[in-house]
Order: sequence, then structure tokens, then C-alpha cells
Amino acid sequence: MAVSDKDLLSVQEARQCVEQAYEAYKTWSTATQQQVDQVCAAMVQAAFLGAERLGRMAADETGFGVPEHKKLKNEFNEIENWSNYFKLRSLIRNKKDNPLKSTVEKYLAHNVQLYENISQITGKKIIVDSSRNLGRLLTLLSSDKIEMYTINITRDPRAAINSLIQKDIRNYNENRQSTILNILNWNIKNILTLDIMKNIDADMGENIFYKDFSMYPAQTLQMLEKRLKLPLNYEVVNGQCSINLEGGHIISGNRNKFNTGKTKIIRDIKWKKRLGKFHKVLISIGSLPLYKYLVRKK
Repeated sequence: MAVSDKDLLSVQEARQCVEQAYEAYKTWSTATQQQVDQVCAAMVQAAFLGAERLGRMAADETGFGVPEHKKLKNEFNEIENWSNYFKLRSLIRNKKDNPLKSTVEKYLAHNVQLYENISQITGKKIIVDSSRNLGRLLTLLSSDKIEMYTINITRDPRAAINSLIQKDIRNYNENRQSTILNILNWNIKNILTLDIMKNIDADMGENIFYKDFSMYPAQTLQMLEKRLKLPLNYEVVNGQCSINLEGGHIISGNRNKFNTGKTKIIRDIKWKKRLGKFHKVLISIGSLPLYKYLVRKK
């Protein structure tokens, strides 16, 4: 009977938790983006301060992993959190000590070891890291043990924001993210990227526009061959450029990173049909001035 009582109590507790969660949902669903950002920032800070305890709890609960490694994972989130960009930038460029210093040192040490291990196991001398995280890029560029060539691909903001809208529709059957916020994020990301790229030596980085690459892939690949001093296996048949992708190692990116064999380079212009006229105009007003500046800057 005692076991049955415990079961009933657990059912009642679960019911109360669901009811409380629903009440929280009703309140949270009306929160502004600023409130969401504030809560997320507080969560990140709490996770960083409790990294060791949370890492140990995760290992104890699942029985997998090493607590110390989970602690590092929690700490490293501080570097990849874009809201810490200027704090990270001040540390790396101005050599001003701040709480991120020890985390940056550990982050670099672990990534250097990661790349070395990948290179030894795969026999590859070049590793493509397509994580697209600005904090990660800024930090890795500060290492004197990693030889980096940075390629920044800029896409038309209308196409980029349409991808975000379509992702929301696939996942939630509606566009949940504000278009205005998407425009703001696109502008911030590209301004910060410009800030990073302008401090990279001309022979160690390249700005490429998606439109140029997709329309003239052979010319772009030829340019990269010269810059990287690396042969790229591609061919042009009847005006169609294809590249032969060999098995290698790519960190992060979408599922296409696993593609191998002959792959056609085709321009994606589906956004022109999918994106409504109102959104095209709105995005153009909010982001095309910066996009055109980037084109001229190139």
C-alpha cells in the first residue's frame, strides 16, 4: 500500500508541475524580446558560476561523461555567447585582464589539442571549421599555434532572413521570430564580422559574396586555389561547375558537410518566390544599406 501511495503522490506532483508550467507559459508567451534576452543572459551567467556543480550533476544523473569536461563545456559557452563579444575583444586586442582570461586560455589549449588529434587520426592537414560563431573566431585568431585562413561568405539579407523564416515554419508551423529582430541581428552580426575581418592580414582572409560564388564558382575556386596554395578538384561542363568532395573533417555546419563525391554548385534563389513583397521591402530598408556598403568595401 505504501508503494501505491508514493505512486499517487508522484502523479499528483506531476499534475501540479504541468499546471504550473502552463501558467508560466501563458506569462512567458507575452514576454518581449528584451525580457527574453535578459533572462537568457542571466541563465548563461548562472550556468557559468555553477559550471562545476552542474557538470557533476549531469554526470551523476546520466552516468556518462567526465564532470570536469562538462564543467569546461559550461564555461566555454561564455566565449561563444555573442553578448560577451566586446568583453572578449577587449581581452584579446587590448590585453586587458577580465574574468574571461582563464577561460580563453583553456579554450585555446583544448581546441589546439582537438585539431592536432583530428589531424593525426584523419591524416588531414586542413580542417574546416564552419561553426560561424564570432566569439569562437575571435578567440581562435588570437592563437599563435593555429594557422588560420578566414573565409567570410556574405549572403543577401533577404535570402538569409528568409532561411530563418522557413526554419521557423518547418519547426513551429509559423514565423515566431520578429522580422525586425532578424534584420537587427543580421546587421549586428555583419558589423561585428567586418570588425574582425578588417584586422586580418589580406593574405590570411577573404570576403566572398554568395551571389558571386554561386554565379561564378569556377573563378571563385580558382582564386581560393591561389590564396590557399591548395588544388581543388572541380570541373566545368557545359557551363555547370561541379566540385569533387573527398572525405575529410569539418567541424560544425549543416548536414551537407557529410556530402562526398561530385557535387554541383547551384545558386539558391528560392527565397525570391517564398519571401512576400512586404518582407522584401522591410528587409531591404533595414539591411540593404549595410549590404551595399559591404559590397563596395570588397
